[in-house]
Amino acid sequence: MIIHLFVEIDKNILPNKRMITIILIICIFVLNIITIILTASKKCTTEDFQLQDNQTIFVSIPSYREAECSKTLDSLFSEARNPYRIFVGVFEQNDLDSEKEKCNVNDKYKSQVRKLKVPHTDAKGPLWARMQIAKDLYKGENYYLMIDAHSTFLKDWDSRMIQQLNYLRNRHNVPRPILSTYIHSDESLKKENKPRRDTTTTICDVTTVERYPTVLGAQDKPSGKYYKSPFVGAGFIFTYGDFCKNLIQKLSGLDFFHIFGGEEILIAAFAYTHGWDVYSPPYVNVFHNYDVEGKPSWFTDNIKKVEKERQIGEDTLKKILDTEDTKYPLGTVRSLKDFWKEIGFRRENLDKNERKIEDVYPEENKTKWCENPPHLDYPLTE
Repeated sequence: MIIHLFVEIDKNILPNKRMITIILIICIFVLNIITIILTASKKCTTEDFQLQDNQTIFVSIPSYREAECSKTLDSLFSEARNPYRIFVGVFEQNDLDSEKEKCNVNDKYKSQVRKLKVPHTDAKGPLWARMQIAKDLYKGENYYLMIDAHSTFLKDWDSRMIQQLNYLRNRHNVPRPILSTYIHSDESLKKENKPRRDTTTTICDVTTVERYPTVLGAQDKPSGKYYKSPFVGAGFIFTYGDFCKNLIQKLSGLDFFHIFGGEEILIAAFAYTHGWDVYSPPYVNVFHNYDVEGKPSWFTDNIKKVEKERQIGEDTLKKILDTEDTKYPLGTVRSLKDFWKEIGFRRENLDKNERKIEDVYPEENKTKWCENPPHLDYPLTE
């Protein structure tokens, strides 16, 4: 192009060195502009390169006779900004004669989905299933997401959640953060095709107890803040892969048969004693179907026939949550005693005659964790 330009110049005018320099500068400038335009048209950012290179996400999905598992996988991949960094571990516990219970995935993502399969009659509860996924299917991905098999994702959920977690660690100096809560119902998505974005939720209440809290409650809070909580919701946990590697895998060798209530307080205790801090996500990017019509329940399918194994699991859980014994894989960063103190759970009143919930979880705790919880700002708007 430059040679042709010189040919077109009047032969009577011999270009001097200054003119040649000017022409070369103009050409270089034009080429740079063209390069910028082409690059912008590809929408290729520094973040994109980082996402492809070293920001993989492992998604744990236990599926018990679940008709919506295939929809969850479709949403998981189709709504991700970079679906090729998503790797999924699915544990199918199905009626082998039922086609609708199979968890199918789009062919182009099949290599990113790892599976365990057993007949539903061999299932041993949600905690046991999550432990098997962590032990056998997690392969060292950078981030770890625990969900249920009836979840729906928003556009660019992966980038948004990574950004939320890293902001909490890097800007607020929380070295081991976990994002967890009881995420919103997908009812608004179904009825209005519009997600609830003005509020998030924080787990802050204890509604049922045995030797430990078994049923927890959450409260809506304005979006744009991380609300600190001592609790986790097993249907949504997002954190770094080290949490799976260093904590969850330590539980997989224990006899957690048929634990239905208690898995969340166990995971919370492990997180706390290993130095992890739980916050609600400032914006919710995953929604949950809390009312799957006609869905078979592991609890109702199995509870009568597995009473003996269920007792083994509950006894193991009680031993862990009742003792500082180091033979159980609790952490040493913070003590189990301090965990109960952080919650405000008065274990000394557990054996009180005619005990009420207020005896072990007084109203002052609800004020602390529900009404005015510690919080951190998230100035980015989604």
